[in-house]
Amino acid sequence: MGIRCDLCRPSNASEPVIQSVDRQYDYLPDGGDVAVLSATTTSRNQNVWIEEMTKVQGNYPGINVVTTVYGDDKADKSYTEARASCSPILI
Repeated sequence: MGIRCDLCRPSNASEPVIQSVDRQYDYLPDGGDVAVLSATTTSRNQNVWIEEMTKVQGNYPGINVVTTVYGDDKADKSYTEARASCSPILI
């Protein structure tokens, strides 16, 4: 099992979010746990993406969003948050 990353750029949220979640679902056809890492709690475009993902989550049975964490626009904190979110998987 590996870690998959998907880049989310600012845009009209609904359709790109669905496409992104579809790709993630392809990586996890049997379901699994997913963590969301966002830059900051005040990043409007990223918060919109997270809201849109929440709206369509029911369309993807077996995929569980276990946490949403924030790196506060700091590379080291983002890395630490990502590792902590995935630690049960990586250990």
